[in-house]
Amino acid sequence: MRIGIVTDAHNHAGALARALALFRERGADTVVSLGDNCDAFSPGGQPGEVVRLLREAGAVGTWGNHDVSLSRHVTERAQRLYGEEDLAYLATMQPRLVLAGCHFSHREPSIDLEDPAALWSIDEGPLDLASIARGGLAATPERFLFVGHYHRWSAVTPEGPLPWSGECPLRLAEHPRCFVFVGPVCEGHSGLLDTETGELLPLLCGGP
Repeated sequence: MRIGIVTDAHNHAGALARALALFRERGADTVVSLGDNCDAFSPGGQPGEVVRLLREAGAVGTWGNHDVSLSRHVTERAQRLYGEEDLAYLATMQPRLVLAGCHFSHREPSIDLEDPAALWSIDEGPLDLASIARGGLAATPERFLFVGHYHRWSAVTPEGPLPWSGECPLRLAEHPRCFVFVGPVCEGHSGLLDTETGELLPLLCGGP
């Protein structure tokens, strides 16, 4: 299966459209959203167009801290800004998704992904991606885990971080387990995962 992965578009419909076009060109079987593609807290961009693009692509996926209030705990403000069809689609998003033996979520599954406060939580001190990844790997049994939220490419195995930051394909099949941080659409990034070969191909979709 070929899975197109998008995350953190933050209302940037143009970059998302380019990512989805790349997936179609490369024969993706499905599209997975890792959340924060719509931003409930930002008045800019084209959030309605982002929802339409994801819906028409048949994308499945998870909510993030910026859009959990569009999928669950829907606010009155969200009801004013989004149509019924948009909210019905966003309500299909989940805290986590397991597909083809892979775990997808906006943040690491070591936190409560159904709790908005946990999604927004910020650890004090320097960002320690290796520690985040170790906690995520310990929290769920799937071999490969993918998250957004952190706006960068990085990969960590149980042995430690890999010398990789999205500049080339990542051969996941060479590792017993791997935790992958996916680059954001709003900065021109997306990814194509081939579950048969165990390879993740980062794709540049252009910035906003």
